[in-house]
Amino acid sequence: MSLFPTTECVSDQRLKTFIKRQLVSFLPRLFFVPSKELYGAPIAISESTRESSVPYFFVLGSFGRRFFSVMVDEAADQMYEIPVVAEKAHFQGMTIFQGELYWEFWQRNGQSTFPRQVFSVQRLLRIAGKVIPPEKPWTDVYPVIQSLFDCNGKDICLYPRRWPEKARELANLQKIVCLGTLYCLTFRPKRWFAAAEMATMERTYIPSLRHCFDPLPAHLVTDSRYNFAVPETTSFFMLVKKGRADEWFVFARLENDAVVDMTVRGFSGKPLICMPNDLLVRAFNTVTSSLHAVLFRATHCEDAIECEPVAVRPEKKIPDSVAFIEEVLQRK
Repeated sequence: MSLFPTTECVSDQRLKTFIKRQLVSFLPRLFFVPSKELYGAPIAISESTRESSVPYFFVLGSFGRRFFSVMVDEAADQMYEIPVVAEKAHFQGMTIFQGELYWEFWQRNGQSTFPRQVFSVQRLLRIAGKVIPPEKPWTDVYPVIQSLFDCNGKDICLYPRRWPEKARELANLQKIVCLGTLYCLTFRPKRWFAAAEMATMERTYIPSLRHCFDPLPAHLVTDSRYNFAVPETTSFFMLVKKGRADEWFVFARLENDAVVDMTVRGFSGKPLICMPNDLLVRAFNTVTSSLHAVLFRATHCEDAIECEPVAVRPEKKIPDSVAFIEEVLQRK
C-alpha cells in the first residue's frame, strides 16, 4: 500500500519554497549515515521499520498570517496538509520533526478493522523557533518528543465522533495532536529501550506491535556531530532506471548528494547488477516515472553482486549513501 499521508497536497508555490528553505539546513545532517563500528556500542535500541516505512518531515509554522501544518517528503519536494491542534508557540516560531510513516493494522474488540497510518516521531530538529543543536544529548531530546506526542492511550479510532473535542483537550495539555485524515493518521513517539533491555523489548514490546517491522533492531549511535538511528540491516535502497533492451541501472548517493551509477562503481571490483523480478516489472508498468526507489537484498557472486528487488517505494525520493551500502555489503 502507498504511504502518502493524505491526498491534500500543498498547492501554494510560495509556501512550498518557504518550507523548503527552512529544511535545507537539516537535509545533509539527516541523511548522513555514520558507521556503528566507529562510534562504539549503541545506547538505545528499537524495532526497525526501514523496509515497511517512508521517512517524512513534520513541520508546524506560519506564513502569510496563517498557520500551517504539513508533512514533507525527504527531498522536500512533495508536501501534504495535515490537520493538527497544538499550542500557538509551535506555529509562531516553527517546529520541525523527522520520523517515519507506516501502516498499522488496527484491531477493536479482537476484530480486525481497516488499516490506519502512524507517523512515528524520531527526531526533534526545531521547537517553537529554537533549533536543537546537534551536540545536544539524545537522552535530553527524547523525553521532549515523548511528552509532546504520547497521548496516554487516547486515539481517534476510540473516539471517532468526539475526537476534535478530545484532541483540543490534549492540546491544552501541551500535546501535538493530529485531527485525523482519510487514513486515521496518528502521531506517536518512537519507542526506544536501553541496549541492556533487549530481552524485555523482545518479550513485551515486539509482540504488541500492529505494524510490519524488520527482524533486526535499529541501533542508535552517537557521532560527535550528529545523533542518529541507524538500522542494522541486510538491505538497502537504490534508485532504479530502466534503459532500452531490458537494461537496468542502479544509483546510490554520494556525500555531496550527487548520485552515482553503482553498476559502474560497484563494490570491491564487482559491479552491482539489478536482477529484475515481477515486482519491479509491475512497478515500472503501472507507475509513470523514470526512476523508482527500490529496496534490494544482495548476493555475492564470483564476478558480480546480484541485487534482488524486495520492495518498490515510489514515495521515497532519496537512495541510501554509497558508504551505507558498502557497510551492508561488508556484513554479508
